[in-house]
Amino acid sequence: MVLEERDFAPRPGGSCVLFAIIAIFLAIASPARAVPAYARRTGLDCISCHIGGSSSLTELGRDFQMRGHRLKSDSEARIRFADLPGYATFAAKIRHQDKTGRATTDNLQTTGLLVGGPINRSLGFHAEYTLYDRLPYSTDNTSGFLDAYLQYATDTAKDAFWFARVGRLHPYAINALGTGARIPQSRARVVGESLGGLVPSPQRRTLGASGGFSGPGGVRVEAGAQQGVTSDGSFARPDLFASVEKNVDEAGSGFGVYGRSGWRGTETVNTRFTETGFFGRWLKERYMLTGAVFGARTRDDGGAARRPTGYFLQASANVLATTTGYVRFDDVAGASAGASRVRGLAVGVTQRVPGSGRVVLEYGDSLTGAGRPRSVVLDLVLMY
Repeated sequence: MVLEERDFAPRPGGSCVLFAIIAIFLAIASPARAVPAYARRTGLDCISCHIGGSSSLTELGRDFQMRGHRLKSDSEARIRFADLPGYATFAAKIRHQDKTGRATTDNLQTTGLLVGGPINRSLGFHAEYTLYDRLPYSTDNTSGFLDAYLQYATDTAKDAFWFARVGRLHPYAINALGTGARIPQSRARVVGESLGGLVPSPQRRTLGASGGFSGPGGVRVEAGAQQGVTSDGSFARPDLFASVEKNVDEAGSGFGVYGRSGWRGTETVNTRFTETGFFGRWLKERYMLTGAVFGARTRDDGGAARRPTGYFLQASANVLATTTGYVRFDDVAGASAGASRVRGLAVGVTQRVPGSGRVVLEYGDSLTGAGRPRSVVLDLVLMY
C-alpha cells in the first residue's frame, strides 16, 4: 500500500513529552553498563562490547559472542546454581511513533527475556524469548523464541577455535551488520526486510545448524542450513548459507562476503533464489562506517526471473562515550516486479541508560513510488 503524501508535522502530545522527559532523565542519571546479565558476570561496562551507545558490537563483543558468551580469560567457567542470576536479563521497549498517514502511537511494544552464557569449558547457549511483541501500527502481538541455540567450541582458551551450533539462529556475519536482538534501533532495509518481496530477510531466525572457524586476525568462517519458510509461514525446503570475514586492524575494521540459496513459495508457486552480499565496516576511535550490497537471482516454476538488489551505507560517531549519532541511507528493490525502488534516509541518536538499555530517537524520510512516508520514532529500552 502506498501512503498518501502530505506535509509532515509531528504532533507530540502530553504523552510524548512525558515519555521524552523520562527517557532523557534515565539516560543522563548515571553511567551505563552492558547487558546486565553479562555485566554482572564479567564486570565489563557497555563500551567494552558495544560501540558507544549503539547495539553494534566491538571486536571484543563479537569474540565474546562467538565463544559461547564468555571471555577468552573465562574459558574454565561452568554453570552453577549460584551463577543463574548472572545469566538472565529482562528487557522491555516502549515506543512513541508518528508516521505520515498513520495515527500516532504510544505503547509497550516488546517485552522479552534474554538468557545466555557458558555451560562448561566448551558449551555455551543463548536464547531470547519475547513475552509480548506488538506488530507496528497494530493491536496484534506475538510471542516466542527468536535466537535460541546451543553452541560448542573446541577450546575457548585459544585464539583460534572451531565451533558448531544448533537451534533457532541466524548467521554471525549478518549479526555483525547491527541486526542484534529484537529491541535495538532500526536496521538497514536490505538486512531487516525481504529483498524484492521474494528473498526472505537474512536476519530471520529459523531452526538450523551451522559450523565454522574463528581465528587470529579476525578470520571468521561459517556455513550452515536453516529451515526455509513459505510466504504463508509454513515450513519449506532448507536454506543453505555461508560467510567469510577478515579484519584488517585490531579495532575490528574489515570486510566479508555472504551467500545463501533456498526456496520461497506458496501453495501454488515455488521460487528458488540465490543471494550474495558484500559488506564491510571501518572503525577508528569514535567513528564507524558500515555498508553492504546485496543482490539476488530468483526464478519461479513458470520460468519468470528477477534480480532484486539493495544496499545501505551508515555513518556513526560517538558524541560522548555512551552517546552515538548516526545517519543511514537505504536503497532496495520494490516488493514486486515493476515496483519502484524504496529509498530512504534515517537520522538518529542512541544513548545508554543506567543499568542498561537505550534511548533512541530517529527521524526517517523514505521515497516509495509516488509516496513519501516520514516518521519520528522515540524508543525507550530498559533492561534488568
